[in-house]
Amino acid sequence: MEFRHKVSCSTSRLEEVRRFVLQTLNSLQIPEETAHFLMLAVDEVCANVMIHSHGCQENDFIVLSISKKGDAVVFEIEDFNAEGFDIAGYDAPSVKQIINTGRKGGLGLKLVKEIMDGVEYESLPSRNIYRLFKSV
Repeated sequence: MEFRHKVSCSTSRLEEVRRFVLQTLNSLQIPEETAHFLMLAVDEVCANVMIHSHGCQENDFIVLSISKKGDAVVFEIEDFNAEGFDIAGYDAPSVKQIINTGRKGGLGLKLVKEIMDGVEYESLPSRNIYRLFKSV
């Protein structure tokens, strides 16, 4: 079974994304602690897509799909007509590097990769797909 949710690219809609993720994971009987970690990772990717790929344009949207395949939960975040970002190929800086350079941000995708068992990126002509996998 697949659960889908379409949401505007306004960051004010991230609470809606978090609720959808937690409700869906609850219906899939994912333990609460695990569900909160997964929600954190999905929230980070959705926020990055909304902010960096869509500039928080309320008329743009993403589609979040959640499914359980065997012992894994699979999240797909699709965005349309925007420049994508290869999160799978992104080599996140260490915390020390971030501190030394005085850089703001940069830990989110590192956190996503630590929480998830797998991260994929697919770029198609009119959309990008970000896939996150976690064995539960």
